[in-house]
Amino acid sequence: MVTITSHAAQAIQLMLHNHFDAAVIDSGIFGLSVSEALPVISRISPDTRIIVAGDTPLEQDVWTVSGPSVLEEIRCILNT
Repeated sequence: MVTITSHAAQAIQLMLHNHFDAAVIDSGIFGLSVSEALPVISRISPDTRIIVAGDTPLEQDVWTVSGPSVLEEIRCILNT
């Protein structure tokens, strides 16, 4: 199942009530920034793999996909 939200805060609300294997976050999102959303997601769903699309330098242990997201690149990350 794939669920798409426009804002990180909406994604976090969904994650409170559902399990997701992965979360793909666009570094250009409005509202909650990636650096604010990552610790919350890690805390409420520690088994969820987090992938950040964009060139945001992060200190957290997450996968990043630079430039325009390529589906095959994301598939490879999810299968590791």
